Amino acid sequence: MAYWIAVKIILTAIQYAMLPHCYLTWEAEGDRYLVIDPVQGETLEQALPEGQPFAESLSLVLQVVQVVRRIHQAGWALLGLSPADITLGKPLRVGQLRHAGRIGEPHTQGLHVVGYSAPELASAGTVTGKEDVYTLGALLYHALTGHRLSEGGEDTLDLSSAIRLPGGPQLLADVLTPADERMDIDTLYRRLLTLKSQHANAALSLEVTSATSVGLNPTRLVNEDTCAYAQWSLSGADGTRDIALLCVADGMGGMAAGEVASQTAVNVVMRGAASVFWPAPSGADTGAAPRLDPVGLIREAAPAVHAAGQGRDLGTTITAVAVHDGLLTLGHVGDTRAYLFRAGVLTRLTADHSLVAAMVASGVITPEEADGHPDSNKVLRSLGSQRVLPDTYVDDLQAAYGQTSLLLAENDWLLLCSDGVWGSVDDREILAVLTDAADHHAAARTLIDRALAAGAPDNATAIVARSVLRSTL
Repeated sequence: MAYWIAVKIILTAIQYAMLPHCYLTWEAEGDRYLVIDPVQGETLEQALPEGQPFAESLSLVLQVVQVVRRIHQAGWALLGLSPADITLGKPLRVGQLRHAGRIGEPHTQGLHVVGYSAPELASAGTVTGKEDVYTLGALLYHALTGHRLSEGGEDTLDLSSAIRLPGGPQLLADVLTPADERMDIDTLYRRLLTLKSQHANAALSLEVTSATSVGLNPTRLVNEDTCAYAQWSLSGADGTRDIALLCVADGMGGMAAGEVASQTAVNVVMRGAASVFWPAPSGADTGAAPRLDPVGLIREAAPAVHAAGQGRDLGTTITAVAVHDGLLTLGHVGDTRAYLFRAGVLTRLTADHSLVAAMVASGVITPEEADGHPDSNKVLRSLGSQRVLPDTYVDDLQAAYGQTSLLLAENDWLLLCSDGVWGSVDDREILAVLTDAADHHAAARTLIDRALAAGAPDNATAIVARSVLRSTL
């Protein structure tokens, strides 16, 4: 019964390609039933004895970590996970959830899967979410060494002789440790990403360009759009790290000094990003690897935009994207947009905060009726009117993409643009432009040209970036 409840809750709450799909659940005459698709094929248990290259081992375990993170986000942990429960493929799939436990609630009986279970599972206790972190560490150990952990675990001093991957013993020393010292699932995910990027044959960096135009509307005398991008390459104890920040803001049309609002917002975001890497002498420096938080940077811009108004009715939308060694995060307010173009498919990474988007979402109008709608310029969220923003006012990537970060691949394209682009050049035409473009410069220029050819009733701005391999010697 507990198994049925856990699987039902997890699979109905999480629609994820690396988990089974739940088609139907029902109860009849005291019995409970689940209809899920079978997960079949070669298991990780069958593959591990053959040995895996370091890069492949890290990739496999990283995929399992992604699944466990999603399950944690739903409030559950996977207790008793083993390689036999993981089926290889594209994507890899976790097909057995029989020992799932709700985080914060007790597990009442001992559980022990030889070579993989956290020591604290041998006796009753409360599920913390760190039990499966230990299991993931044990999986990584097995993938890197070709054999399971010993019954008593592995002594920290022995890790360096067992694992010949620089950074691997250090990571596992923080995982295969008592629960009160063990890292959490998000820290493990970040550390694994860092380790994988450090030992890849090549790392990702971005080629970036921008283009903008005031448009053709005779009533728009100035360009109220603002865009900026910056790139850093930091080398040190953590190796070489490529970081980029892209930002597009659209001053509110019809308001006083919309360009002041957009320029203020972008300036604050870019200065805030610089301060992350070069803090003021009096600022706290923890020595940790710096990371940009686009949501936090946008929130910091809100009081500055509000102050810049000086009582005038101004505002701006804004979208900011940060990329750390290929890992993308995002912050978004309003109807500027971010897109991912990957392998011939265009995916929108932001959801418009606009009246028309709300009408489409509620079924009042169809997506086709939204094109050219007279209320298309009415946004429901912007910077300017509020000095302090509500907690959920700024979207991250989760809002439109379903996860908080996105790992880019070679030859992925990113597009950030104002509504002067996407309002004149629809998604099908954007797809065609990115498909046919010789490079990122040509793509950005062509998008603006297409907006002008369509009449360009609004300012039009685009930032285009393409991910490329950077050799790591």
